[in-house]
Amino acid sequence: MANNITISPASKSKIIVGQLITANITFESDILMSANISFELTNLINLTISNTDISVLGNSKSYTATTKFHISENINEGDTVSFLIKPNVHAIALGFKEQEISYFTYDVDRHSLNIHFDQTVVLALTTDEPNIPPNGQSYSLATALVTDSKGNPLAGEPITIIGGFAANLDKVRIFSSNNNIQSEIQKKSLYGQSSIDINTDKYGKLEFYVYPSDKSQFVFDLQARITDATQFVHSEDRLYILNDDQGDPFNADQQTLAPPDILERQGDKLAESDGASTFTALIDNYEGESENDSILFFVGGKYAHQQFLMGKKKYNHGYTFQLPYSILPLNKYAGFSYVIVTVDGNLNFSAGMDIMYNGGSKNQPLDNVPRVYDMCTVYSSFGYSNASDLVLYNDMVNCFTISRHLNTNLNAGLYVAITGTNDPTDKTKVPLGSEVTLTLYIDSYKKKTNQIFKIRMPTQPDKDSKNIATYITPIPYKYVNDVVTFPNGAAGSIYFDYQVNESGKISYGNIWMASIDTTLCIDPDD
Repeated sequence: MANNITISPASKSKIIVGQLITANITFESDILMSANISFELTNLINLTISNTDISVLGNSKSYTATTKFHISENINEGDTVSFLIKPNVHAIALGFKEQEISYFTYDVDRHSLNIHFDQTVVLALTTDEPNIPPNGQSYSLATALVTDSKGNPLAGEPITIIGGFAANLDKVRIFSSNNNIQSEIQKKSLYGQSSIDINTDKYGKLEFYVYPSDKSQFVFDLQARITDATQFVHSEDRLYILNDDQGDPFNADQQTLAPPDILERQGDKLAESDGASTFTALIDNYEGESENDSILFFVGGKYAHQQFLMGKKKYNHGYTFQLPYSILPLNKYAGFSYVIVTVDGNLNFSAGMDIMYNGGSKNQPLDNVPRVYDMCTVYSSFGYSNASDLVLYNDMVNCFTISRHLNTNLNAGLYVAITGTNDPTDKTKVPLGSEVTLTLYIDSYKKKTNQIFKIRMPTQPDKDSKNIATYITPIPYKYVNDVVTFPNGAAGSIYFDYQVNESGKISYGNIWMASIDTTLCIDPDD
């Protein structure tokens, strides 16, 4: 006589600490089972079960019962989770035997559920044209790399997503691709608000595109959890849907906050900075202020890509922020203003101040941020495979260095390599899957360059490595050519700096720098 008990999820499966599981238990027999056959789920260790007594419907050879397991939240990864399926005397007489069910537990890195946006400010809609793939222009890529507590990616995990502080999910449409309108992810209802469900891919990556659909300015953030397994975790950053041009910062119809001030200014001119790369913006106290409010700075009515949490007060009358001189136009007046976004998503606009920046600062990376990651590696235009092609720190970039730019269709004068790892204990390398912003700075007599390159690190190690992956960025020849020496014969300076956005947390790499003189370079084939 063959009698069998099967359960889904199967015994010895991996489950998450705190998970709520819908389980199916199937009882099968070669002969009809009578209604007096029952089973008890007993000896529960580190879980509760919604229905521990199961009675079989009579006159059937197979019966499936559905129940719910709630794994304890007060256990550690690796602790035992188990129970017994105990047949009654009638089931024993039919041939069923007691069966132990056990599971392996693991914990989720809650921080890895922090969704972050590759663009934190996108354009508010101003026309009735549909903002959808493939032609919609206002959107942001949202990502997370979901891992267990040891940093191992969790593939195929169902993720439930709802709105954050402001439940604005109904003001956007969500797509899994920015090229296919058929990829829209349909909303569901959860706790009286809209939600979506998405699975991580085979590398543990969560990825989707957020397209504003409401014609207004608003703030958008999210919460995510592994479905029925963890508490919701807020996205680390917010998405700001704002007008492209805030207009005249002196427009009294919308301004409610005092204008900013600049510590280094002299009248309406910005004083020489003694080589510093940043100036100090001063913001007055305001009604209802919170250290969790956000501030965004604008120059000439345009977003200057400078965003901060208000944080703790820095001086008696308000707040201070360090901003790069590079956001200001040279030798012309520009309106300088800001927008404060409260925790609950309200937008508050400041009056503006007119300022003229006369230059004098060096065009170089920020000098007041902690730097944790290894310096990038720079190669000449000859390629990035041989050590002989390295351009060393404090070396010279000259015409010969960039002369082989025509050898490939990349037209690269230099190549920059950034190294990443999937080893969570290695804090010197960029985590795989992270968003990286690489910036080229050139400070010379006639050329000042700030060029940004957006990078997404690989999610898997290189083929010949267990942990390490390298991303190569070609630097177009046009950016490094025709860098003229100063009148005294001194060469210019070239810098490569990068910052890493790992689930919304910004960290910096160490700065690579060298001298550069590419005056009157002639292509070798000319």
